[in-house]
Amino acid sequence: SQIAAIAGNASGIDGIDIEFIDALDGRKKYCQCKAGPQTINHDDVDTILSHFKKLHGKARLDKLPLQMDDMIVGVLYGEPNELSANYKTINTTYPVLIGADFWEHVTGDKDFYKLLAKAFGEVVEEENIDGSKLILEKVQQIAKEITDKGGI
Repeated sequence: SQIAAIAGNASGIDGIDIEFIDALDGRKKYCQCKAGPQTINHDDVDTILSHFKKLHGKARLDKLPLQMDDMIVGVLYGEPNELSANYKTINTTYPVLIGADFWEHVTGDKDFYKLLAKAFGEVVEEENIDGSKLILEKVQQIAKEITDKGGI
């Protein structure tokens, strides 16, 4: 599957969910993954910024070539205009990539998100179930698999 071909791994760095080579700029990204555009609260903003600040300090000490835009928040589904004010606050310092944009950076395929959404839609129609609940459950399952297996 295309997901299996993604060059990403679970991260061992505190506060970072996955690390991957960005398909668009070729740089290693350190990503905190979130499910959707409204899934963080005000306290989460400080936590995320703190994790990125610590990683930036560690990179400086270890002389790693880390740029500010190498630390990102990846929102698995949604549109940029749906991002909460909390995500917009983070986006003033670190990129917040959402939906199609996020998946294109991860896979290199501009249509990946559209195909993913279509697949979810077909399952929802066949099973006659709540689509948003299904998406959230699937996202949680994928996140757990990444953590448990150490990679995508």
